[in-house]
Amino acid sequence: MNTEELMINVSDVSLYDINDQKVSLSSFKGSILVLSGGGSQAAMEEAKRWRKALEEYAIHESVKYIEVAFVGKLPPFFPKQFIKNNIIKDVRKEGFTTPPLIDWDGKASEILGVIKSNLCNIFVIDKHGFLRYKMVEKYSQEALNKIKDYIKKLAFP
Repeated sequence: MNTEELMINVSDVSLYDINDQKVSLSSFKGSILVLSGGGSQAAMEEAKRWRKALEEYAIHESVKYIEVAFVGKLPPFFPKQFIKNNIIKDVRKEGFTTPPLIDWDGKASEILGVIKSNLCNIFVIDKHGFLRYKMVEKYSQEALNKIKDYIKKLAFP
């Protein structure tokens, strides 16, 4: 299991919604934020399993869960609309509680330390905007319990 405890200020990190509106992670200050996603199609498929489990856990108002498409810099010939259409299709099919955000320029990936693989990257950000925990792992009950335990540790110190 690839896990890491950290203390990195990520409140200035921005992602984009499906309408290309910038969403700063600082807008979630006051809540524990759990991000999951990846930089490959396989990682995004794996993120769907995580999303189902983590959305159920994030029903408490102090915990927010968001899936992220860590796209990075696309070649100029690759249309952004293709990715947006796939995300919209997934949102409709999967019934997302919160629509995914997108890292178009790769800056968030770099700051968060996204590992490009077929595994899902999961990040836990505390109420003050600090990245506190990172896991790159295939979904399992054991891995889910580790994330839940860490969230509890932050929510109820």
